[in-house]
Amino acid sequence: TRGAEALGIIPTHLPYGFSDAHLKLDQDAGPLGRLSVSAYLNDETLVYQEPGESSGVDFDWGSEAVGVRLWRSFGAQVAGELRAGYSAFGGRFHATERRWNHDAQRYDDSLRYVVRASTGIADGVLAGGVTWHGRRHQLRAGAQLDAYRFRHDVRPTDFDDDVSDLVPPFHREDRPLTLAAYLEDEWTPGDALSLRAGMRVMSAGPRGTEWMPRLGIRYALSPRLSLWAGAGRSAQVMHSLHD
Repeated sequence: TRGAEALGIIPTHLPYGFSDAHLKLDQDAGPLGRLSVSAYLNDETLVYQEPGESSGVDFDWGSEAVGVRLWRSFGAQVAGELRAGYSAFGGRFHATERRWNHDAQRYDDSLRYVVRASTGIADGVLAGGVTWHGRRHQLRAGAQLDAYRFRHDVRPTDFDDDVSDLVPPFHREDRPLTLAAYLEDEWTPGDALSLRAGMRVMSAGPRGTEWMPRLGIRYALSPRLSLWAGAGRSAQVMHSLHD
């Protein structure tokens, strides 16, 4: 935003900033196969505090992710992969206030928090799969474990009793686990037609178990044009703070 202000694209100062970083590495790991590592980091901030004003806000949020994939071929027909990863999103909101100094007839320079709130979700993944390549069939099977963490925290301070009454303190943290497995077959009866069918089942412990069938068809009208249709059922762990 500083550069946009200097160029006149943004006529006034915008108290917003962000940064992004991405990294990806691929490496031949010899007899272990091929190793791929990726990482992503995002951070965004919005700070509003006018000179001479008593109150302000500090709001920042961002996400991060890192993943590792190991792929290996076991002959001409079979290949396998292992994946591990971690991703997270979080946000923080701080409302601040300055005390009025009656002796100096001005606000104090030091800031005090009125409300401090944060929310976040994180997901750790461990997965593995195998693919078998036949003349007309391509079979895939695998499993995936997800460990989630949902966290919410609101902490009003005792700086103002009215704020504590209006925004009561709140804290909640949940750590659900899901275990999923899938089996899929892609059949190519001819050069132009391919059919795909599969089933995925996911268990979320006390939250239940879901069966998710999938079906797809593709027909190549030409080397550059194909028609594709598909249907399936999806499910994921949902976390609600309703009421």
